[in-house]
Amino acid sequence: MSENIGEILSTQPIQEAIPIFFENVIPSHFQRDSFFVGVYNLLSDEIKNSHHGKIMKESIPLCLGQIAPDFTIEPEDGDAFRLSEIIEKSKLTVLHFWSSGSADRIKIHEELANAYKKYKNKGLEIVSVSLDANPIKWKRAVNSGGVPGIQFCDFMEEDSPIAKLYKMNPLNTINILIDESGKMIAWDVDGPALFGHLYRSFGE
Repeated sequence: MSENIGEILSTQPIQEAIPIFFENVIPSHFQRDSFFVGVYNLLSDEIKNSHHGKIMKESIPLCLGQIAPDFTIEPEDGDAFRLSEIIEKSKLTVLHFWSSGSADRIKIHEELANAYKKYKNKGLEIVSVSLDANPIKWKRAVNSGGVPGIQFCDFMEEDSPIAKLYKMNPLNTINILIDESGKMIAWDVDGPALFGHLYRSFGE
């Protein structure tokens, strides 16, 4: 950041306003911008420890350019493993959140299925985390063949530790792209934006 911006952000009124502005004015998808990591780091300890400062602190780990928060996956028919273990073996990982009732699920699953078929052998992996509560609905969706990649569901919906870690809502279908170093490089991408990232990573 430039020295001028640093000087402006160092004033007490601006410092106090930043976390409130971040929480209440900045749209959630813009909160993922890595710019806010630098802004947060310039805040005083007093502001960081304020009510709104703590809320901002919870969002900073989910900014683009940050390491994807790690978690353990415990499949029904295998040994537990961590997300980071999958990332280490892949050139690009799609962390995919969904539920049987989430918006645009079928369309996005079709996109991911096509991408997986095309790029799996080039280093693409998909980790699908369902926020369903009903095992029957979840298994029906997975068994339909429309959900590619590694499958996981703890049937806790929004109370799932993973949902809380990534601040996910069961009604949304979200793709997060993670590069081979473990950094999140795109958030909530599908359609042309998703395939643009895939093309840049893998080519044709």
